Amino acid sequence: MKLYSRDTQTQVKHMILTQYLDTWCGIIFNPKMRYLAKQRLSSGQRFDPHFVYVDCFSSIGRYAGDKHRSSDMVEGSPIIGIRALDRLVESTRKDEIPIRVNSILIEKDRKIYQGLLETLSIYEYANRVRETNDFACLRPGEIAVLNADATKLVEKLVGYTTSGFTWAFYLLDPYGAGIPYDFVCPIVRQEHHDVMINFIYEDLSRKAGMARSDKVGAQQRQQVENWTAVFGNEEWKNTEQEVRQAMHQATDSSDNEESKRVERALVDRYNHVLRRMDPTLAVKLVDLQFPEKERTMFYLFLTTHDPTGALSLNKTLYNAKLWEQEIRSVRRLSKEMEETGQMAFFSAQEHLAEPTAPPRPTNDVIASDILKRFSGKIATRREVYRELVNEEYFPEEIDKALGLLKKRNKAHFEGSLSHDKPPIQFSKS
Repeated sequence: MKLYSRDTQTQVKHMILTQYLDTWCGIIFNPKMRYLAKQRLSSGQRFDPHFVYVDCFSSIGRYAGDKHRSSDMVEGSPIIGIRALDRLVESTRKDEIPIRVNSILIEKDRKIYQGLLETLSIYEYANRVRETNDFACLRPGEIAVLNADATKLVEKLVGYTTSGFTWAFYLLDPYGAGIPYDFVCPIVRQEHHDVMINFIYEDLSRKAGMARSDKVGAQQRQQVENWTAVFGNEEWKNTEQEVRQAMHQATDSSDNEESKRVERALVDRYNHVLRRMDPTLAVKLVDLQFPEKERTMFYLFLTTHDPTGALSLNKTLYNAKLWEQEIRSVRRLSKEMEETGQMAFFSAQEHLAEPTAPPRPTNDVIASDILKRFSGKIATRREVYRELVNEEYFPEEIDKALGLLKKRNKAHFEGSLSHDKPPIQFSKS
């Protein structure tokens, strides 16, 4: 089966996925859980944590290489997910803490599915593969592989990933279009479920144009309605039309500005849709651009119920924009060198400028924000994190701000902070 090179935006997406999975595993299986696990096991009590990675649109699972970087085969999301769980198992082995991990890989296209099985064999996972949808029969470490439409399996999937002492990570990365609301909702609303959704804005923008036209056929109308199924109702069409009408009335607006306003409005609408699925859900997102155009190709939406996880995602997504700058620069420079015949003499990386890092909020700014919200109150660090979950701060930045407040006698606590102790007494602002 023909393999394709991995594009810039896919490289960044996989970097985010890798870091997100490692962060997710580390936050859940934290030192406190390891300590409790040892106590339970030493007293003869049962301890059976279960981690599941679900890749609902797996594709073939490998690429011919990275464009303008590497000609060697590179792994896709199925292999990234399996390896992340294997690293978790290895990290607990020295402590003799038994945990179960399983992966579920789903691919609808029969030909691509056969390529996925081949990929798993190439990466030496064939002896762990089970071609089954009977997830309950999976033994520790096994990988369920299905030739099926994932959107028809939501009840079976959620039934498995909510059973027992289970945490699940779902990757929803479809081909070319969006994912129905009725499939996404039962997954993201589960407390121990983290989800990464590829929201393909490139396709949405084209379908929005079709929605405005009276000259479309039945197939095109169905493609428009597929996006209505993503949002759960017709509101997205009204949102797009209202923005365009408002921009047309503004005499100083440009086509580019109008496109950006429409994009922002539609993305905000989907953000609202996800939050409406569960008011306790934390939602983070990042835009990724076309390899050689200053235009958005897709957004990654990342959802979690864990405040530490949500704030950690801020750092992952911040780094992702730096990765995107670097990879796009490598691609652009490599292409220029190929055209001028310089590749034999120079390495592209030697000519690259450092990525421009966006400024971060200062300790003073974050400290002032915390004090304003918690003036005169007593709270734990976990409660501070939860209050700030929708901000763009990193966990370590919040910790430094709490230390600054203590130094200024605006926050009082003894010893070093953990999530639940000691309590923090905030002065009145």
